[in-house]
Amino acid sequence: MSNISDKPKRTRVHQIALAVDFADTDAAGVVYHANYLSYMEKCRGDFLRARGVSSSWLASEYGVGCVVVKAEIDFRRPARLDDWLEIDLNVDDVKHTTAWCLQNVRKDDILLVEGRIKLATVSLQSGAPVRMPAELRNCFKDSYETLSKPD
Repeated sequence: MSNISDKPKRTRVHQIALAVDFADTDAAGVVYHANYLSYMEKCRGDFLRARGVSSSWLASEYGVGCVVVKAEIDFRRPARLDDWLEIDLNVDDVKHTTAWCLQNVRKDDILLVEGRIKLATVSLQSGAPVRMPAELRNCFKDSYETLSKPD
């Protein structure tokens, strides 16, 4: 497996900030590893909502959900109780049913965690992959194309 850092660097498309809560940590005050996935999920949800698309709207309008089907995570340094974290998202690739997002967690511009997340659009009724609704695809595609265009 190649290092996530080996991917080309891009400008952040979307970023959120949050403080590490007591519930996110272990007895030593260090963020439990699985909580980084939750932080990344919050960033992706905020990214979509900022572009007029929400999970509840996708479910009611199209009967689909956007689910994680693969996650590659590199843990570099720990975050601790009460740290302020920045979680960012870059769109890496978009297909008919899937999108890849590169996501990083930083504290004071120090990289703590790198993630590469593959999302798929699935039918909520059958769980089978389905084509992304245009509104969802455009959220990802517009962000990806903006970053991919040469200057």
